Amino acid sequence: MSLQCLLLTCDSTVLNITRGAFAAAKIGLELRRDSKSALELVTSRHFEGIVIDCDDVPEASNVILEIRKGRSNKMATIFAIVSATSFDAAYNLGANYVLKKPLEQSRFQEVLDIALPKME
Repeated sequence: MSLQCLLLTCDSTVLNITRGAFAAAKIGLELRRDSKSALELVTSRHFEGIVIDCDDVPEASNVILEIRKGRSNKMATIFAIVSATSFDAAYNLGANYVLKKPLEQSRFQEVLDIALPKME
């Protein structure tokens, strides 16, 4: 069974970097561009990892809180991508890893490599 991850973003750079890293690791990726549909998905399916663009998607930070309250993804590994949101705020919301924009391929890959054993 392959790992499945959710990506919540409207940013094409974040999408391209994440898609490339996950494809290389043979991780399935579901994309959502709005918080409402992302929340609907995480309440009905389990994901090993969730990448949330906290500042470019309205209400994205609340998605992290709701994931941590829910059942199916409470223990999922959450990657928060931030620009205006602080690192501390993202960690306090429940993110396991926080990356700052502009997102860099090499940095995302390093963090994914660290997180992968936990996700498996």
